[in-house]
Amino acid sequence: MRKILCLIVTLLPMYSMANSFFLPTVHSIKNGNQCEISFNDKIVSKHDCEYESPSYLKSYSLLADSWTGVWIFQDSPMGNACEAEAIRIISLDSENKIQVHKPIDYCMGSVMINNDGDKVKINIQDINDSKKSEVWIFKDNKLEKLK
Repeated sequence: MRKILCLIVTLLPMYSMANSFFLPTVHSIKNGNQCEISFNDKIVSKHDCEYESPSYLKSYSLLADSWTGVWIFQDSPMGNACEAEAIRIISLDSENKIQVHKPIDYCMGSVMINNDGDKVKINIQDINDSKKSEVWIFKDNKLEKLK
């Protein structure tokens, strides 16, 4: 009985946190010449996009150690020489604070996104030259480029 009680006391805080985390309703739309990303009908990101489709959701990760949600969107140009445009990162922390991070400039290559538990790793690999790559890390609600 004592072991069960210890287990309940240990897991109760994690259960409480998990029960209080709500994912927002996320929309990405084109409104005239503006592309907008909204969380629960509140616009959190807006950019000019006359010759683009709305940004599309490329990845979502929950960093369970900090209860931070990380949404990664990619802009979608029409008729451009690039495969895509900017990569946009939006985070929502455990206190429901939304943060829009500086977009990552992107044109061509493969984009690999990994949730490494406490961080999200974005690896952009040039398909024509395997030695050319960029690695970005989102951790502790900060986005940084590795050198």
